[in-house]
Amino acid sequence: KCYDELGCLETGGAFFDEIRRPFVLTPHDRDMIKVQYLLYTRDKPEATMLCWNSSLETVRDSPFNASRPTKFIVHGYLDTVYFGAWMTEMKNAYLKNADMNVFIVDWSGGNGPAYETAVVNARIAGAEIAFLVRKLEVAFGANASTMHIIGHSLGAHVAGYAGHNITRLGRITALDPAEPFFEGMPQEVRVDRSDADFVDVIHTDSHPYLSKIGVSEGMGMEEAVGHVDFYPNGGQIMPGCDLPNRWLSMISEGFIKGVRDIVSCHHQRAVHYMLDSIENQNCVPLSFECPSYEAFKKGQCRDCGEDGSACAPMGEQADVWRPHKQDRERRMYGVTNAQKPFCAYPYLVTIRTGDQLKRANAEGTISLTTKQGGKSVTFKVNKSFMEFLPNSTYTFLTTSPAMISDYTKLALRFKSPLFFTTANLPLLDVQIQPLTANVPKSMAKAATRRFCPPWDPQGISSFGTVTLKKC
Repeated sequence: KCYDELGCLETGGAFFDEIRRPFVLTPHDRDMIKVQYLLYTRDKPEATMLCWNSSLETVRDSPFNASRPTKFIVHGYLDTVYFGAWMTEMKNAYLKNADMNVFIVDWSGGNGPAYETAVVNARIAGAEIAFLVRKLEVAFGANASTMHIIGHSLGAHVAGYAGHNITRLGRITALDPAEPFFEGMPQEVRVDRSDADFVDVIHTDSHPYLSKIGVSEGMGMEEAVGHVDFYPNGGQIMPGCDLPNRWLSMISEGFIKGVRDIVSCHHQRAVHYMLDSIENQNCVPLSFECPSYEAFKKGQCRDCGEDGSACAPMGEQADVWRPHKQDRERRMYGVTNAQKPFCAYPYLVTIRTGDQLKRANAEGTISLTTKQGGKSVTFKVNKSFMEFLPNSTYTFLTTSPAMISDYTKLALRFKSPLFFTTANLPLLDVQIQPLTANVPKSMAKAATRRFCPPWDPQGISSFGTVTLKKC
């Protein structure tokens, strides 16, 4: 079927699969979907509305400025500008940080109620964005390479369809792109690294769809489809999305946001992480290339490589990694906090034990405390009780609530599950490596700090705290 200036769309072929996409539907007409664009600038913070059928003259009369970068924010299935407050929050954050053109794309006339209908209508929404970009190029001499489309869920694929129809689009950020009817499909069907000069993806709900009901929904893709794909916390289970916290969000975030968290907390986390990266640019949510999240947690991927390409900041600042892009998948793993601010300060902590003590039991947890800005900052090295064997090495991935800059007052506490018996840890030393900056492999060792406890033949008692000093 053909759609005037948008051209003709194929409904079979690559867009049909007996298992992954077992339906053939024709997208609605343009005047049914009625894509609208709300344009915001610093000069004119009130919305200027442009429509799918706005004339070139109407576009030319808008406050768009081609000398500024441009952002398009695109919602997904069943979402709207009014129900999805995240779009307004993201627009506000962008304009607070820099002078730019920000479009909120409203395609709610075609994103439901049936999911299959929204899936096929997403192609029209993407083509409409591309058509608007062409109008901006004619009216203002705009350059698509300065444009960035951010899409959530089904909106990520809308961004892909737009990029497929735009020559030299600068960037697409896909926020947990929708899985159903897209996972495993050819690149023209879903968002793909070929859709823009740089495509970065954040995966937060990547279990197979509805495979773990009650734990996560599996609404997002697991497949790596960008130049760089981020899997925070492994990309499947997000901290802070357990059922008690979901219900608490009804109180802390209000009814609408609370409902969104109850229904799709993991899926929504990609939006929160992106928004946090715009609002909180002093913290860089660094992620590291690794074979798996389990390998990352074990400290097997702890540097950025000699050229700095083995790590990247997740979110708005991911663009600094663009020079390292290749036409292949690159999977990055990192960690976040459970609540806002989500940007965490990750550290690899290595515990080395010495010879066995007379009191051999060394089961417990270890926590470290330091002073930062006059305040005590404490973080757990291991969160659950475990046995520390003699002459062994243990590496833990942990996070601190604040950047550690002062190591002169570092204290260690060993806590045992035994209430009536003292447990003694034969601690040899503690090594701390920050994962908070792009450090080449050759400098990773130099960035690691080593601390030793005061000598005590009895080791570290579970009933006290010891001060560590540089070895």
